[in-house]
Amino acid sequence: MIIITYPLDFWESLKYDVYGDGEKLDDVCYFYTEKGYIGFFINGVNPYFTTEELNSFDSFNLFSVYEKVECVVDSDFSSFDIKSIKLVFCPSYNELLGFFISNETSNVISIIFQYDSIKINFINKIDFKKELEENLRHFNYNELIFLDI
Repeated sequence: MIIITYPLDFWESLKYDVYGDGEKLDDVCYFYTEKGYIGFFINGVNPYFTTEELNSFDSFNLFSVYEKVECVVDSDFSSFDIKSIKLVFCPSYNELLGFFISNETSNVISIIFQYDSIKINFINKIDFKKELEENLRHFNYNELIFLDI
């Protein structure tokens, strides 16, 4: 069960690239909303979530692996007014595969949880199915469950 405790209507800075000892981490990402931080970490099936900022509480235990960890705002991602959020589940595996965030102009941010990485892209709403099929080839698209929140 996923519980969202506050509405996400506006993300101020969409993506923070996380670097550990100078290398970009592809299994961790943070978003900053007007309500605070949302962090994701994937290592296996189903991502871990946090609402703590990286430097205030190390929810994902990154500092035990890396001597230095820092967040850098990705300049490709800017303010984004959220119209809808669509979660994608695979019931056969009890797995959250990703989610899509769209705005009024049909721009979509695709966040897909692969086994050991998080893939984030800007796509057009038309490319939604194609994005899933390209990144989740081992799942049958017709078996997936989509939940609008």
